[in-house]
Amino acid sequence: MVLQGQAGENAVVGRDAFDEILARLQERGYAVYGTVNEKGTGIFRPLGGAGELSLRCTGGTLPPKYLWYPPSETMFTYDRQSGALRSEIEPVKQAVFGIRPCDVHALLALDEVFLGGDYPDPYYRARREDLPLVVFNCVESGDTCFCSSMGTGPGLDHDYDLLITELDRPGRFLLEVGSGLGGELVRDLRAEVARDEDYQVKHRRLEDAAANARTTLETEDLPRLMSEGHGHPYWREISDKCFGCANCTSVCPTCYCADIFDETDFSLTETRRKRRWSWCFLMEFGAVHGGNFRERRIDRLRQFMQHKLNFSVGQYGRFHCVGCGRCIVWCPANIDIAQTGRTIRGDA
Repeated sequence: MVLQGQAGENAVVGRDAFDEILARLQERGYAVYGTVNEKGTGIFRPLGGAGELSLRCTGGTLPPKYLWYPPSETMFTYDRQSGALRSEIEPVKQAVFGIRPCDVHALLALDEVFLGGDYPDPYYRARREDLPLVVFNCVESGDTCFCSSMGTGPGLDHDYDLLITELDRPGRFLLEVGSGLGGELVRDLRAEVARDEDYQVKHRRLEDAAANARTTLETEDLPRLMSEGHGHPYWREISDKCFGCANCTSVCPTCYCADIFDETDFSLTETRRKRRWSWCFLMEFGAVHGGNFRERRIDRLRQFMQHKLNFSVGQYGRFHCVGCGRCIVWCPANIDIAQTGRTIRGDA
């Protein structure tokens, strides 16, 4: 017998419950973004209804990073006549419906970059402080996903408001509450009471997704082996194929480098200080007075991969590769960061 109840805690729901949760977020003033499949690629954009959501997990999906770290933003405006500075920091109410575990880990990595230490970034904080996360566990593995190798998926057990796992029958989802807001969003929803067998199905599906991963990377002692492999001939092999296009860095959910510049209007009365994404893969990134400290393509390629699989562990205590596989999907030269890691450590 299936018991019926009202959700205020963990429950089993149908897909129609997503519309109610979405509406409740919107009623609270949130602009709700979710993964929508457009022309074969998932992108995060504002949702009109939950029926637009793509439930398929794929490493080709563009990351939602731009919601909390936009590609370009004005930091402040300077009035050249009065000398007044006007800050552009404003609280932003956004919610993400359907974010995947690897992207939650990427968000936590960026939290450490922008909010850790003595000088937290106020622009990032304005978008991060009020950011509800409705997370979809991955019950299938994409061709290039290796989140299970990096410890960032396919499931999540922390830092979510709501966690949704598709069960063994289409249209049945285990809904788990991870915060007070999450509880408010599902209160009084018509739902089935979650049973032990539902959690068993969840764990089995996550285990199957991890076991069926087509891409893997052993991470034990990887930072040391990457450091020792700085001169490995494989770097030359892949850099000879690399176009230097920076696709990999532009779709990486943990890249955070930026260029800061001033822009003055034609009237010469107002100047804006702006920040926009930049990448270590660009030749101009290493240009300084008197030369370029990373002019060779092999050095730029190695810097990107070393930072994700090596340097970040020393800086922040975690890999800044979350195994999403996007850089593999979007590389026109078919360069594979997981394959590189396996080769450098001697597993390939």
